[in-house]
Amino acid sequence: MPAIILHFIPMDKLPNRLRAMRKQANMTLVQLGEHMGMTHTHLSNMERGVRKLDLETMERLARILNCSVADFLTDDHFPNRLSAQEQSVIDNMRRMESGDRNRVADIASTFAPETDQQKRAANDDLR
Repeated sequence: MPAIILHFIPMDKLPNRLRAMRKQANMTLVQLGEHMGMTHTHLSNMERGVRKLDLETMERLARILNCSVADFLTDDHFPNRLSAQEQSVIDNMRRMESGDRNRVADIASTFAPETDQQKRAANDDLR
């Protein structure tokens, strides 16, 4: 499962990418409305930001559109979003045995050593 870092903000402040995700799934508003049990007008209002998406609706939409809830949000909400290359490195590391994973982490730290602030944050996460 890919690692996705989310920074939560109030749901009513979220712009959404519903239209882009619907079009990517090659669905019309009418088709999506049928799957959701909603009118196409209601969905259109969500796409235009007239109606706000709540978490439950985003979860249902994500299942229907075969995407994640995070895909509905703009990149502005993910300052730490991983690039495809970074995600690939993490996915590869997850498949490694722990000894190999530790060696790769040691090598990576020689190229980009952690700052004291990052070390403190990592230690705080472990508490």
